[in-house]
Amino acid sequence: QMIMSIASASRGVCVTGSHTGTLLIWKDFKVVGNVSKYYSSGASELHSVEPGNAELLMPRPVGAYPHKGAIQAIWIIKGCISTIESVEDCLDDYYQSARYITGDKNGVVVIWRMVEYFGGLRLIMVKQLKVNENVRMTKENSAEANEREIYDPSVRSICERDGILLIGT
Repeated sequence: QMIMSIASASRGVCVTGSHTGTLLIWKDFKVVGNVSKYYSSGASELHSVEPGNAELLMPRPVGAYPHKGAIQAIWIIKGCISTIESVEDCLDDYYQSARYITGDKNGVVVIWRMVEYFGGLRLIMVKQLKVNENVRMTKENSAEANEREIYDPSVRSICERDGILLIGT
């Protein structure tokens, strides 16, 4: 698979995004996890959590892996990788945790938290969004006399600061 993006939020661990939309977790230069295969296998109910009241958190399997197109952008928020034993632990120390924000060719942006879960590294989806389909860009050098509008949701860059995302398309 062709690697399109790479990022590391903690020492010895990195995440790569491929042209097929696959996220791989690497530790000490070896692949230790394929996030899309993990989601499709249903190996565990711990795929994603919804921020909010920790007492209301329940395991919520995700029906499908979110990235269907090339992962062109990854942003990291440096932090530690915590060991968790249940979904209730997933938001503990969230602001000190290693997090990844990924964006793909289809305009899907996902915020992930890296955790150690039953001895393996996992990316847990915290939030998923899609670039607003109402956003329009004007194509320069259009063949027509009048400029025409096109829609290109492809995420080419991502940046986060103080909880605010800047997404470049």
